[in-house]
Amino acid sequence: MEGKCCSCKEETTVYTFRKGVPKCPNCVCNQVGKSFMDLFRKGISKITPPVHVLVAVSGGASSMFAYDILNKRIDTTRTSKSSVVKKISAISSKDLLIEGLIRIDSFTVKAVCDFAKENDYNCVILGDSSDFISIHALGCMSVGRPDLFPWISQNDEENYSPVAVLRPARQCLAKELEFYCQQNGIEFDSTPSPIYEAFSCEVKMMENIEKDGNEATSFAIQKMAEKLPRVQYSTKCPV
Repeated sequence: MEGKCCSCKEETTVYTFRKGVPKCPNCVCNQVGKSFMDLFRKGISKITPPVHVLVAVSGGASSMFAYDILNKRIDTTRTSKSSVVKKISAISSKDLLIEGLIRIDSFTVKAVCDFAKENDYNCVILGDSSDFISIHALGCMSVGRPDLFPWISQNDEENYSPVAVLRPARQCLAKELEFYCQQNGIEFDSTPSPIYEAFSCEVKMMENIEKDGNEATSFAIQKMAEKLPRVQYSTKCPV
């Protein structure tokens, strides 16, 4: 629709992904990129430099966005002391249009982390959006296992030591990430993921919430959860 962007104040075509917040395409992309990078920088603050990042790319919008934004906003060739990230690579079990893509047979967190340990990477990025995590959380609660939720929503620096597993896209909405990819000409797989297919009832619940006019509910819940004290675990997820 036509209107005024609440960020740059320009009269142009605007989009509303979060209720009551119209933004132009450039501001939507900049904001989702800033949100991601803020969490990424917080996540790597505990990692001893140099930081070598391995992005697990499934081909979906979240992981394709994560790899693209890291490459655009981080210059791995800088020599200043403030530049701690020295390598960014993508790994996947699929044939994707990514230069230098590392191929792996088993695309699991453990398999990616094992590769990272063996090849001098100390940080693994998973492309989880808040919609994705909300579905996981509802699924855990629906089977009576809310205790598993921290394994989904938290960063996992302790679980695969010395490799830190980060989820800096976890506060981003799936529609924002898809929009970013479309605006930047990034091809992504838009077919439902196995988790969405497995939790079809929960997905329907989320859609009904949005239809009621409160599109920001899942985002608000995620933001509240991020304010809770971090739960520390010294072992891997039990399932």
